[in-house]
Amino acid sequence: MSITSPHPILDSRYDVLDRARFEPAGFQALDRSAGAAAGLSRLRQVELDRRWRARYVRGVRGSELVAAVPVYTTVGSSWPDAAYDPRNWGLDPGLTEALPADRCLVVGGVYDQRSGFPVRLDAAGENAREVLVAIARAAAAEERALVFPYAYNRARRALDAVTDGFHWTGLARESHFRDVDDPDRPMSSRVRGVLRRDRRLIEAAGLDTSVTDWATAEAVAAPLIAEHNTRKDVPDHAEFVRMRYRQWTECPDVELVVFSAATASVAGVLTAIVWQDQLELYEIGLPQSQDSERIAVYLDLMFHQPLAYARRRGLRHIRAGTAAETPKSSRGAVFEELSGGLLTAEATRELADAG
Repeated sequence: MSITSPHPILDSRYDVLDRARFEPAGFQALDRSAGAAAGLSRLRQVELDRRWRARYVRGVRGSELVAAVPVYTTVGSSWPDAAYDPRNWGLDPGLTEALPADRCLVVGGVYDQRSGFPVRLDAAGENAREVLVAIARAAAAEERALVFPYAYNRARRALDAVTDGFHWTGLARESHFRDVDDPDRPMSSRVRGVLRRDRRLIEAAGLDTSVTDWATAEAVAAPLIAEHNTRKDVPDHAEFVRMRYRQWTECPDVELVVFSAATASVAGVLTAIVWQDQLELYEIGLPQSQDSERIAVYLDLMFHQPLAYARRRGLRHIRAGTAAETPKSSRGAVFEELSGGLLTAEATRELADAG
């Protein structure tokens, strides 16, 4: 494993905090790549989760916050969420088979399968190096490997510039509609044609549509979402749905909205989160049906209502999740890979010692 040569940053210092004691604007300015999932109020909710111990590696240059990276260890010896277990990622079994949860330091996030990397990256990459060394020292003191789940390209590029010791694999591809508030944004003739065809289908179905808050929609939306997830082999229950959304409604920096669309025979919902200038499509609830109007309800919920809503609100960016790539691509989505990274305990110790 090679490590880039250290170049100390003037007046920078790093420490580890047990609580997210950061000013919100300064924290969010460090990284917006993961959206609401890496928002300060969401991270503070993890601090209350007894399955995880949360800490933050803080970097300060003079009086400026340059890093505030969440790091987590499991309280028990098993993974609270199998999606974060590197043994399930398809990495070389020789790297992961002897890697239990209590020998890992998870960096970035443990909720929502998206992780931010809140570091103010400078042109020389020195902030990334300094914070990674600080994280490695925290892990090495406990003989742990470093695990980076669901990392965005911004983080992966910065980390790879520090050391070639990471083992990476693709975990998911997140879809995005960008610059949706710009009426002149580039769009291919194929995409325009697909959207026109959608609108004709939606108009023919005569949908009854609305946008409400979660409190208004909960009684109908919770069972629809639970049934939809269960049908897709993700066990769920309406009470679990209510619990998830209760958490989001307690986040002061987000707004939870519910899109609804219905015909006489089919009704569905889509939940979404407004965060800064972004609209994140969260969960859909749509009953199984052979009715031809179901596709109109689906298209309206997944594409046309969110696009119209974002434009009305002046929201620039729609996050559209990690499933159903083909229909999203044909309507203009672009994709970003979310990666899982592992730095073995031995490599972590080497990095910590190299400083």
